[in-house]
Amino acid sequence: METKEAYMFTFGTNHVTEDGMSLGSCYVVIEGTYDEARKKMFHLRGEKWSMQYEYGEFNPQDYNMRLVPTDIIGIPKTMQEAI
Repeated sequence: METKEAYMFTFGTNHVTEDGMSLGSCYVVIEGTYDEARKKMFHLRGEKWSMQYEYGEFNPQDYNMRLVPTDIIGIPKTMQEAI
């Protein structure tokens, strides 16, 4: 059985929230198995995110990234049709 862990998901510079905030320097943390966390991220953002990392695989502070809550990362309605 696969272990549940925390995973960090990052965004590209062109990724934005529903209210237009850039997610280019942000990341979120989602817990679950690798596949569960990935499915949750696809549910939240479709394909509109960048990378999935094991928690601690990189230090986000080294890249001036900040943690944001998953409830603000929704896809703008104008982009939802592309999913």
